[in-house]
Amino acid sequence: MTELGVATQPSHMSFSVSDDDGSFEYAGTPRGLLAQPAHLVSPRFLRMLADLRRFNREARDLIGLPPAAARRCASSSARGATPSGSSSG
Repeated sequence: MTELGVATQPSHMSFSVSDDDGSFEYAGTPRGLLAQPAHLVSPRFLRMLADLRRFNREARDLIGLPPAAARRCASSSARGATPSGSSSG
């Protein structure tokens, strides 16, 4: 973004979804992950969590990052900075 001359600021990025009737809700935070306690015993929801873990593992493998480096990238991104410490947007 710097080369484009666009100002940036750190921000927290999150994701959430709810279907129209509220029977399924998900938020990508620890608290929001179990917005509905019944999810703890829902095979469908538990499969989705397993799929998320698999996706993260496979994505990390595809880009060639070891687990520790991938965690550093994720935590840096959550704070609004790239692993090199520069600002991103």
